[in-house]
Amino acid sequence: MSYLIFDIATAPLPDGASYLESPEPPANYKDPAKIAAWIEEATAKQIAKMALDPDLCWVSAIGSEPGGTTVGPLDTEAKRLREWWDLAEQWPVLGFNCLAFDLPVLIRRSQYLGLRIPPLELGRYRHPHVIDLLDELTFQGRLPARSLDFYCRRFGIDIQKPIAGADEPQLALEGRWDELASNVRADVQRISALAQKVRGVHGE
Repeated sequence: MSYLIFDIATAPLPDGASYLESPEPPANYKDPAKIAAWIEEATAKQIAKMALDPDLCWVSAIGSEPGGTTVGPLDTEAKRLREWWDLAEQWPVLGFNCLAFDLPVLIRRSQYLGLRIPPLELGRYRHPHVIDLLDELTFQGRLPARSLDFYCRRFGIDIQKPIAGADEPQLALEGRWDELASNVRADVQRISALAQKVRGVHGE
């Protein structure tokens, strides 16, 4: 059976910080200076995590087999999403940690942009149209979750990712699209190789 094997990259929304809710300091904090310092630090941590928040990020790249890899600035995101949803209607989709991250981000960004989203069940009794390799490798959470890097090493998959995933938001912010595309393409290849090891499946 063939699958749409995919991965995404995200970056923080330019105005994302304006949507943050003010963090509440611990009740035992009484000194105004300490409270202000705590709020400043907690806010900085929230801002640092925006690229991983479906409500505060945007999709800078989508890679898939079939379909290739598309990258670009924020004003091209809607086109990128529409093209991916068109593919997702044709094949079952397969990713790594896609139930917890990739698909919620794709759905939420599409909702904010007013795009049509095909029916897609992400719950416990979801349709086999969605396969998450991490979900399967952990036996639906019964075993500790590990990174894609770990499973590639453990299964002997020697496909190198040029740049660490944590640096992908900065690539988008700096407009380094070729490097971002190469990074996402490598992850799609790694997910595809892992799927063949774990399930004996492949992309179209």
